[in-house]
Amino acid sequence: MISCKEATRLVSQGLDRKLGPWAWLRLRLHLAICDACSAFTRQMDFVRRAVQRLIAPDRCAACGAPFHCGRDEAESLVRRSCRGWRSFRE
Repeated sequence: MISCKEATRLVSQGLDRKLGPWAWLRLRLHLAICDACSAFTRQMDFVRRAVQRLIAPDRCAACGAPFHCGRDEAESLVRRSCRGWRSFRE
């Protein structure tokens, strides 16, 4: 079993390059039982999508297709990525 520190390192590395099969498996096993690291992974994915949206605003942050998402779909994406928030409008 890997530590949370190792899991966050692997999540960060996974954003830059493809993880090897052993590292990927160890990370997936850790994420299956650790809520904090799972939340960190969702947050990192949200940040990655937000940056992509800033770089290429004509593309959908969810799927990369030419921009087609409406406000409701974008709001839904934010809510799914930030589970646990009461309302991000407040």
